[in-house]
Amino acid sequence: MRYIVIVGLAISLLVVSSSFLLYNPEEENTSDKDLPVYVGISFCGNTTNQAKALIDKTKNYTNLCV
Repeated sequence: MRYIVIVGLAISLLVVSSSFLLYNPEEENTSDKDLPVYVGISFCGNTTNQAKALIDKTKNYTNLCV
């Protein structure tokens, strides 16, 4: 019976200590506005003039061109 109590206390101590290790208060202060969002386009043309035209057309709402 004594071993069951000791094992139960050890398990509860591990659970409580691991929850403190996983908690990061700095993560609560970040908002979605701080995280970068990548919106991209893919280019499948043949010339640089076609690529420049596509970039100029989509430069207001994309930040990644593949």
